[in-house]
Amino acid sequence: MSGVSLTLMSPERAFQTRSTRDGTFHFDNVPDGTYEMDVSAENYARQQFPVQLPNAAVRSLDISLKLTSQPDLNYCGPHPSFSYSSLTGPAPRVAGIVTTYPNQRPLRGVNLTLSSPGHSQPERRAVSDLKGRFTFDRIPAGSYDLKVYRIGYLSTETTRLLVPSENNVEAKIQIQKDDKSLVICQ
Repeated sequence: MSGVSLTLMSPERAFQTRSTRDGTFHFDNVPDGTYEMDVSAENYARQQFPVQLPNAAVRSLDISLKLTSQPDLNYCGPHPSFSYSSLTGPAPRVAGIVTTYPNQRPLRGVNLTLSSPGHSQPERRAVSDLKGRFTFDRIPAGSYDLKVYRIGYLSTETTRLLVPSENNVEAKIQIQKDDKSLVICQ
C-alpha cells in the first residue's frame, strides 16, 4: 500500500518516510537503539509500537495495517501534522504555521503553549504573527503537550509531542471557527 506515513522516534532523533507503491519503506542511516514507530494511513487505525534496532546493516519489519470502524481525524477535519528536520541551532525548536480550517488561510493572534505532560502551567508561550507563523526556540528535548487556542475558534491540543535532541519540529496546525457547524467524516 502506498502513502503510509511512518515515523521512527527516540528522545534523541526522529526519521520520517512514506511507503512506496508496493508497500515497501526504508529509513537511511538510523543508529542502533530503541525507537517508537508511528504508522498511519487513511482508513486504517494509527499504530504505535516499540522497535529495537541491533547492530545490523539491514533490518526487515513487516507491518499489518488494521482497518478502523471509526474515522481517523488525521484524515478528516482539522488536525495538526508534524515533521522533523535536522537541528540547525544549539537546541531544538518547534516552529510552524496556524491556518484556518478548511480554507487554510494563515491566522494571526493564535495563542500556543508548550507544557510538560501532566503540568497545568505552560513552560513556553507563543503567538502567531500576521502570516500565522510561530516559533518556540531552544526547547529542551522531551515530550510536551501543545495547546492552541484563539477566541472565536475551537481549541486543539496535541499530547506527547516528541521534541528529539537532534531535530527541529515543524508543525502545520489547522483550527476551525467556532460557528457551531458540524464536521462529518466518512
